[in-house]
Amino acid sequence: MERARKTSESGNLDAIASVDDQPDLDIPKYKTILKQEIAAAEEGEIHRVKDYAREKIAGIRKELNEMLRFNTNAPELEVLDRDEFTVDKKERADIENAG
Repeated sequence: MERARKTSESGNLDAIASVDDQPDLDIPKYKTILKQEIAAAEEGEIHRVKDYAREKIAGIRKELNEMLRFNTNAPELEVLDRDEFTVDKKERADIENAG
């Protein structure tokens, strides 16, 4: 029985070894599909990152608007100038100079 098993296994190996290689005609198709899948995954990741950034920006915008509204209703001695809310003064100056 053991001998029959070895013969069967070696026969399978011989069969595999004797298979003629087929031309890889489908490889360009698989490469195209793979590229499409990678592009779709990257596009999905880009959308997730953009959505995350938009959510964060919306939260910051909401918080800033709340602070400005609070500042408008604050007692006179506690009111801050609008410029005191500017975080990046250099960027603000660049924006003002550009347009």
